Amino acid sequence: MFLDAADIAGLHVISLVHENVAAATMFAIDRLDDEKALNVLFYNMGGIDTEVTIAKFSTVTDDKGKVFEHVEILAETSDQTLGGEEFDKVIVDMMVEAFNAMPERKGKASVRTNEKAMKRLFKEAIKVKDILSANKVADVKVPELLDYVTLRTVLERSDFENNSKHLLDRISRPVEEALSISGLSYDEIDQVEILGGGLRIPRVHELIKTATQKHELMVHLNGDEAMCFGAAFIAANSSSSFKVRKVYLTQHPQFGYRIEIRPIDEQKVSEDSNITYNKDLTLFKKTDCVGSKKTVALNYDRNMKVDVFGVYNDDKEELLATYLIDEIDDISENGIAKKENSTLPKVSLSFELTRSHILQLNKVEAKIDEQVR
Repeated sequence: MFLDAADIAGLHVISLVHENVAAATMFAIDRLDDEKALNVLFYNMGGIDTEVTIAKFSTVTDDKGKVFEHVEILAETSDQTLGGEEFDKVIVDMMVEAFNAMPERKGKASVRTNEKAMKRLFKEAIKVKDILSANKVADVKVPELLDYVTLRTVLERSDFENNSKHLLDRISRPVEEALSISGLSYDEIDQVEILGGGLRIPRVHELIKTATQKHELMVHLNGDEAMCFGAAFIAANSSSSFKVRKVYLTQHPQFGYRIEIRPIDEQKVSEDSNITYNKDLTLFKKTDCVGSKKTVALNYDRNMKVDVFGVYNDDKEELLATYLIDEIDDISENGIAKKENSTLPKVSLSFELTRSHILQLNKVEAKIDEQVR
């Protein structure tokens, strides 16, 4: 979707950058202690989702003795439906219940049936959430919400937290998953940086402290600013047109990749052929780095189908892409290929795991060697 939008706009995309990675890069620029390696967990709860990243900060020295910051992303996890908006919905539900229970609304339809009134409640919920973040109670007044009836009620922080239990129970899950992927223990996390507008709720702070076993959460970064400047800095480091302070960034794929190679038309396969037509190969492991390239070479004389699978932590797999290579039949049946002193077609598949974490097949080559006597 992002790449399609950029293509329509006529832009050449060098790399897609995750917002937590951009923030971690900004953190690296401002880091003062370059003698000690540092493991930092970034907890980012936005309006829609929650993203957790663990980054290792260290230094590298070049041949001239210059020291540069090095950022290695050890783990990235997320909860796609845990964000500030979900807490807004909890407050809306509380206001809906209070309004529908008013004597003036007895025997009338729920306020949920009125789209305009619900929009006003969602707008009010944002204000109420901010008030409850700093106070234990919030006085709510929405004039003439529906049928000239004004909503007046008092919401308590304790009730809000109780009604949000199904959300609060999920706060620690991305942290636990990130630690499992990174192979680090709680003690090996040096500090926790929090980002995002969804983190204003005091109970969320308490649960993050409990989940990370830290007494203090750090707020050294302005989330939006750090993500923008970090992304710009990564872009500048990727171009020879800009001269900026170097920061080395190492990222790993979030899951492994494997391929299955099969003939497109299995009926054309000769039973007495010396070629193994069905092949299963591991392409990239999670310990590999993004930006890596790999070439798969094999003898093959039939049109092939290449299925690419993502392999996740629980060994579940997902089909990500299918490539149909349909010119090998023509090559294997031409005049040179049919000579006795010609070798079988050798096919080379050149894959790249781009810095945008996208696997792509860059090039396919097929060649036949003829031995001249």
